[in-house]
Amino acid sequence: MSSATGCLVLSWFISITFAVLAAPRLPDASLFKEVMGDAFALAIVGYAISISLGKTFALKHGYKVDSNQELVALGLSNAVGGFFQCYAVCSSMSRSLIQESTGGKTQMAGMASAVIVLVTVLKLGPLFQELPKAVLAAIVFVNLKGMFKQYYDIITLWRSSKVDLVVWLVTWVSTLLFNLDMGLGASITFAVLTVIFRTQLPKYSVLGHVPGTELYLDMETHREVREVPGITIFHSSATVYFANADLYLEALKGKSGLDISKMIIYKRRQEAKQRRRDKRAERRARREAKRQKHALRAAEQKTGVFSVEEAAGQWKEPGGGDGDREESLGDDQRGWCGRENGTVFVMPTTPRTPDDQCSWEYLKGSKDPDCATLGAVSELQDGDTTTLGSSSEDTLSRELDKVSLGSLGKWTWDIHSIILDLSTANFIDTVAIKTMRNIFHDFGEIDVTVYMAGCQMSVVEQLELGGFFSESITKGRLFATVHDAVLHCLGHQGTSTPSYEYSLEMQCSTKL
Repeated sequence: MSSATGCLVLSWFISITFAVLAAPRLPDASLFKEVMGDAFALAIVGYAISISLGKTFALKHGYKVDSNQELVALGLSNAVGGFFQCYAVCSSMSRSLIQESTGGKTQMAGMASAVIVLVTVLKLGPLFQELPKAVLAAIVFVNLKGMFKQYYDIITLWRSSKVDLVVWLVTWVSTLLFNLDMGLGASITFAVLTVIFRTQLPKYSVLGHVPGTELYLDMETHREVREVPGITIFHSSATVYFANADLYLEALKGKSGLDISKMIIYKRRQEAKQRRRDKRAERRARREAKRQKHALRAAEQKTGVFSVEEAAGQWKEPGGGDGDREESLGDDQRGWCGRENGTVFVMPTTPRTPDDQCSWEYLKGSKDPDCATLGAVSELQDGDTTTLGSSSEDTLSRELDKVSLGSLGKWTWDIHSIILDLSTANFIDTVAIKTMRNIFHDFGEIDVTVYMAGCQMSVVEQLELGGFFSESITKGRLFATVHDAVLHCLGHQGTSTPSYEYSLEMQCSTKL
């Protein structure tokens, strides 16, 4: 009353409020392009304030807030209010706190509050028109004292979660330094970054078996667990995706104790050296074969030694003899052994038997203890009497043995199987699929078999769509539980421990 009758505006030039309800009219469509960006920011901020207040009161009074319902309500309110040139509809923090402090809990309280505001604007407006803004600010500040009590949350967040405390502080500082839309955007971005940071640094652990049960727990945090001999069970507390796929692989290498990269590089270097040695031996064998061929041709008439080669499935004399000449050869001259794409020169020792076998010896005189069947001469060493045909490969040289790290003697390990516990994975992307494929391939090169356990069906479907499975990686590598995978590994290796002897007698039927 004093503000309405005291002429405060004319006497002291203070700021006052205005209480006027505009007549409804259509919005100016020509302004849509100019206000589109600001309208979007206001909508986001208004929805964030409304839902945060709703969840605050819901937590305090024990009820649930439907986010979709709040969004529809705000949209309808703003659509109707736009015809009356209203401000963006949003939850009023001051009026909400006043209503909550007076005991209002239902929609009837909100409707009564709206009616009072409407009557005040239409009928009591002249009385409040000259009310100073400082008076309204004092009313709002007093009712906001409950919100300022949220600063006590800093102590709770410090004790419970440092990351949540940092998110709280960043949100508070950003809204103070910037306006609400910029502060809200900065706080949401920072919160998303904290989620990515948490998934990039999950807890990696090696699981062990609890004797007498089917449980597998972290060996670092549980003293009663026992390591399964020859098996490493690797577990990650977060799902595997593009942000942590490389870290997952590095953690697996560290927990298993196998430096796959160095081991594979060393193995491939040894294979390259072996191939170079084999090529040098092949060249020496070619030169020796040519020399022996010329020597044998020169001594053929004197020693009665013939060279016989396999051609078109028949035996014939290299000098151009025909079948009649071949049949006229005596048994002492039929002791020659041929090989596909080449000729072997040997001295006959015994007549050939009806099943095309004979004892033979090299021209050098070194005897072979075994009998060589027709067209299959084995165990030829460098320098033996050989002649190669037109083939690009030396068919008489020994096949290159597969180089294994165990035979090289540089590394030794007792792990034969690795089980990846993927029970925490709820999805898997293409980067993670490639990482898993590399894990199976790399560990397979050092004779360590990799299995998966605990995969959800959605993850299995994504693996199928990503082309993960092949002839080398079949679905037989997937198991429903870690225990089933362990039983399969132990049964495949033919080993067991006392705690698994009874379980190994049971057939595992949980392959996916």
